[in-house]
Amino acid sequence: MAKRNAAVMPAYPLLPPIDPSENVKALNEASSRHLREVVRMEVEGLRREIENQATLVSKMRDIDRLNQRLIDERLEASTEKVSATIELTAKTLSATVNETAKTLASSHEANFNRLSERVAILERAQYQGAGQAGVRDPLIDSLMEEVRLLRAAQAAGGGLKAGLSLGASILIGAVGLIGAIIGILSFFAG
Repeated sequence: MAKRNAAVMPAYPLLPPIDPSENVKALNEASSRHLREVVRMEVEGLRREIENQATLVSKMRDIDRLNQRLIDERLEASTEKVSATIELTAKTLSATVNETAKTLASSHEANFNRLSERVAILERAQYQGAGQAGVRDPLIDSLMEEVRLLRAAQAAGGGLKAGLSLGASILIGAVGLIGAIIGILSFFAG
C-alpha cells in the first residue's frame, strides 16, 4: 500500500504547510493600512477644502471691510460737502436778510421823514392861521369853479331838467371828490 500511495502522490518536494491564519492576518493588515491611507487622504482633502473655504471667507470679509470703509469715506465726504453747503447757504441767507432789513429800514425812515415834513408843514400852516388859503390846489379851485357855473346854468334852466340835473350834480360831485383826493395825494407826494 505504501507503493500505491507513492504512485498517487506526485514527486514534488513537500513544502511546509502554510498556515492560512498568517495570510489572513497579512491581508487584514494590508486592508487596514489601505483604509487608513484612504481615510487619511479623505481627511487631507477635506482639510484642504476647509482651508480653501476659510481663505475664501476671509477674502470676502476683507472685501466687505474695504467696501464698508469706502462707503464710510464717501459718506463722510458727502456729509462734509452738505455741511459746508448748508453753512454757506445760511451765511448767504443771513447776509441777504440783513441787507434787506437795512434797505427796508432806510426806505421806511426816508418815507417817515417825508411824511413828517409834510405833516409839520400842515401843522405850521394851521398854527399860523393860513388854513386852506395857504394850501389850495389849483385843480380843485378850477373844479369848484366849474361846479358853480353848472349850478348857475341849472338854476337858469328851471324845472325841465330837474331829473338830469340831479344826475349831473352827483356826477360832478363824484368827479370833484376824486379831484380833491388826487389833489391831496399829489400835495403829499410832491
